[in-house]
Amino acid sequence: MVESQQKRKGGRQSLPPEEKRNYCVSVRLNPSEISKLDEIRGGRTRGEAVRLSLLSKLPPAVPPVNLELRSDLGRSLGNLATLAGASRAGEYIDFSEIKTAVADLRLKLIEGI
Repeated sequence: MVESQQKRKGGRQSLPPEEKRNYCVSVRLNPSEISKLDEIRGGRTRGEAVRLSLLSKLPPAVPPVNLELRSDLGRSLGNLATLAGASRAGEYIDFSEIKTAVADLRLKLIEGI
């Protein structure tokens, strides 16, 4: 085995020559371009994100959470859970209440799509 491919003491194993990165490319970005890069890079460094996007290996961007929709869905699910708990406890639940709660949940789910 070649010395450069042997595991170094306390470090990572060296890359094979065909995988070693020997070239550095510098690029200037304007404020909107750098903010776009920061959005798509996730936890990666900017350089790694540029390299991965060049190779088309970046994961798809996750859209930001719609907080209003999330709270509406939580409220609808909470209403259903309350009705279910009351039903399990033996309370009389009018079918129209269940139907209204399910319809509300469906509407909120459709809005989220």
